[in-house]
Amino acid sequence: DSGLWLLTGSGDDPAGRLDLPAYQSAVAALARFFAVLVTDAGPDPSSDLNQGILVDAHALALVTPATVDGVVSAHQAIAWLRETPAASLVHRTVVVLSAQTPHTEGVDLKRGTRTLASHGVRVARLPYDRHLAAGARIHPALLGQRTRTAAIGLAADLLTFAVSDRGGW
Repeated sequence: DSGLWLLTGSGDDPAGRLDLPAYQSAVAALARFFAVLVTDAGPDPSSDLNQGILVDAHALALVTPATVDGVVSAHQAIAWLRETPAASLVHRTVVVLSAQTPHTEGVDLKRGTRTLASHGVRVARLPYDRHLAAGARIHPALLGQRTRTAAIGLAADLLTFAVSDRGGW
């Protein structure tokens, strides 16, 4: 009813893994019917599948907790990305600092944002939202206004990168 379609990995593979040629074939078939395809690359960015996904990507959202460790992890991920065949994707990346708790007083997100932005990426902040924290099915009407606004801004940034031939801000 929401207009969102979800395609999961192959159930035929006992390990539940999808290989790059199968992924590329699925994307080629779906691209003619959908203007936007979003792929969750999973936990191992160095896998052959994820390397292929990154090389073909038009934009990247790198989501990390809005914590010191999250900022450090994002910094390391950007440094790693610069060393891959998908290095040009760095300038079309949005790092999303996602608040996991309503209590973030101890984290200097402004400093973390400046540090990440100095590496050529856009940084967006997704505020804490009780509805998202529940971890259940997302109902957009139950999201807080700040969360909806941030999500729309994030989507706009990523779509701008995806259709831009300049690839940067």
